[in-house]
Amino acid sequence: FLKIQDGCNSFCTYCVIPFARGKSRSIPVVELVNRVRELHSQGSGEVVLTGVHIGDYEDEVHGRKLLIHDLIAAVLEKTDIPRIRLTSLEPIELTPELLALYKNDRMCKHFHMSIQSANTGVLAGMKRKYDAQAVEDSLFAIQAQVPNAFVGMDVIVGFPGETDDDFADTYERLARTPWTRIHVFPY
Repeated sequence: FLKIQDGCNSFCTYCVIPFARGKSRSIPVVELVNRVRELHSQGSGEVVLTGVHIGDYEDEVHGRKLLIHDLIAAVLEKTDIPRIRLTSLEPIELTPELLALYKNDRMCKHFHMSIQSANTGVLAGMKRKYDAQAVEDSLFAIQAQVPNAFVGMDVIVGFPGETDDDFADTYERLARTPWTRIHVFPY
């Protein structure tokens, strides 16, 4: 496990992480590439890029902002580690650039989606930065671009204000989307 960032800028209504760990801070790409090389030289065959909110990953090199897909591209290009795995992502963080990197066989075909709900009203109440359509789109994008991938997700049920209809909407949306495993948290 290689921590690439800490903290969070999201301030979701149910979460204390931004208060406890502060704003998002990322380790520079060059340091992470060197650390992956070091781990590989010590016998590690897989690195799991982890953090509090890896979708917030950001570095700046020569005035250019680098995001999570840039970091992964650098690790793929500049190291020989056989497997790279990512921890949790939100639907809007699953960009075309990121998905394209999964064409490389060294990328573990594993996704953990931190969706929390598939109902737009509940997501808004949580102050998540995406809606139910983005949840569906992300799951179908994985299926289309990374066939046979393992897709796990987190869902919170019983969020304050969530109605039976809201819950049913989440249930129905997820019933028609492709995924492998769901971890349900009661609020």
